[in-house]
Amino acid sequence: MLVFEADRMRNLVLDAENLENEKKIVTEELRLRTENDPVSRLLDPAFHAIFGDHPYGHLPAGTKEDLAAADLALVQKFYNGYYHPANMHLVIAGPVDGPATMARVQELFGPLGGERLEPPAIPDLASHDFPSRVLLQEDIPPIKVAALMYIGPTMRDPDYWAFKVMTEMLAGGELDAFREELVTERSKAIEAMTVAETLRSGSVLAFASINLPFRSERRAFKLLHQTRDTLTEEAGWMTQAKLDTAKRRLLRQSLERRYYAESQADALGQAYAWQGDETFAMGGASAAIDEVTLEQVQAAWLKYVVQAEPVEIFVKKGEPKAEEVQ
Repeated sequence: MLVFEADRMRNLVLDAENLENEKKIVTEELRLRTENDPVSRLLDPAFHAIFGDHPYGHLPAGTKEDLAAADLALVQKFYNGYYHPANMHLVIAGPVDGPATMARVQELFGPLGGERLEPPAIPDLASHDFPSRVLLQEDIPPIKVAALMYIGPTMRDPDYWAFKVMTEMLAGGELDAFREELVTERSKAIEAMTVAETLRSGSVLAFASINLPFRSERRAFKLLHQTRDTLTEEAGWMTQAKLDTAKRRLLRQSLERRYYAESQADALGQAYAWQGDETFAMGGASAAIDEVTLEQVQAAWLKYVVQAEPVEIFVKKGEPKAEEVQ
């Protein structure tokens, strides 16, 4: 495997025929997976409207225009500059001879030099200037979708593990606290959900609702804010028992990962790249999770949700367009 990885880092065959074939294949994939799916069609304008000039504002898949503009010189420059050992995190997990394996790595990858292109820095989301509201239209079924999006800490932030446990308490188990309040208890939406993602530049927490077409934009957002306020005031989801359960789930996930070399390798690479400390994948995360207190979770909810200004996102049926409202 090491031989294969070293070989493709320097010996990829790049010529006009291969490039044109790949462009045709990827263009067809874009047509099938994006252009024929209204939800996927929403992603590109949505990410651009929400994240703007931040690197997250551009989807990795690109567009047909991007593919058409790619020429052999550009692709060769990208390959030669970015496929470089200095840009690589190599993680080997399993029952191997450590010194012998590292010597083999040095033998295979050490000679691979050349001019390196350093990947651009990705600014933390906390420093980005987000719009207050984004309005989207697409040829979707006759429903209206409203969402509140909050920005959370990076994995390097001291608040991260309290925030992570908080999102697990909200929606990590069988019940989603936001959905239970808005849909089950109040019957004010067809469906609702909590979405929590950890990215290299920060965390994202979103509360979303799916509404019938008669629901006004103003009313949809009012209900979302009311539900958030109810979760703050009543906080039945934020108890010591809920905290203990959420921590057990996260700890179990961390322990289960260690049984699979691939999963453990992914975790090691992410911990090193995102946190600068690979020990978080070897017990450090478990210790950090175990130390989270209810007071820290309450403080994270207050800081990142109650006291924060969310991005309001509204989607409805119509001619495709995206509009930012400051």
